[in-house]
Amino acid sequence: MMNNKQKTIINKQDKYRLSSSVFRLPRVTSGDTIIEVMLSIVLIGSAIALAVTMSNHNLNVGISTTQRTQALSITQGQIERIRNAYNTNNPILETYKSDQAYCILNDGSVEQVGAQDSKCLNFNDTQYSISITYDDTSKVFSATTSWVSNSSGSGQDQLKLSYKLPS
Repeated sequence: MMNNKQKTIINKQDKYRLSSSVFRLPRVTSGDTIIEVMLSIVLIGSAIALAVTMSNHNLNVGISTTQRTQALSITQGQIERIRNAYNTNNPILETYKSDQAYCILNDGSVEQVGAQDSKCLNFNDTQYSISITYDDTSKVFSATTSWVSNSSGSGQDQLKLSYKLPS
């Protein structure tokens, strides 16, 4: 039998053997080098910049789509007023066959685009300007809606719809 003193000596020898064996950690550990840290910063920065750029692009596309949808709605409304006047044989249709650019207000009246403080500019207190022209030879109404846009290089965008009177 071994006494406690002998066990302690054997345990110390086992510890020494384990510490000097393959399982021993190196005494000096090195940290990350400045190159590794810089590379990590560049990669993270590039990922953030890409995400911001994509978000900004998607925001601009969404704004542009919303503007175009609103412009389409306004322009269709103008064409629908003309169509309705034709379908109901409303005498106001003759007023719509003007050789000057105009817009149709909410009450159905016509206002010239060139008039002072014309309501066709900033139509219904929006950013959109509307202009309707009529070509008597082809019997075609053309409604054009314009607005300031960030999506086009000129800052101005427009949408045009045409309506030909049935023969």
